[in-house]
Amino acid sequence: MEMGKYPVGSRVSVKPSAAIDVCGVAWPYLEGKVGTVNRVHVSPIEAPTPGTWSVMYSVEFDEEFRGGWDCFGYCVSGKGQQISEQHLDLESYGKGWSG
Repeated sequence: MEMGKYPVGSRVSVKPSAAIDVCGVAWPYLEGKVGTVNRVHVSPIEAPTPGTWSVMYSVEFDEEFRGGWDCFGYCVSGKGQQISEQHLDLESYGKGWSG
């Protein structure tokens, strides 16, 4: 099953709307930053409509930041954040992407 618009390895930027997904401590660092997708998964917790699923990304950023975490082991500790698809923009696809 294919999930999400952005495959692992893609570089994505964080939209201002992501403030809803990101803890308040991390938000001042993340707004507009670019990171690398390390995991794509679905979650019922972040879904916009009850009973639906939302595509979520474990995104690792280049620098540690306050509020950053390891995203259940998919990112370097202190550099990761879980962000849903609608709050990300593509900067570049990861290696091996065939479209």
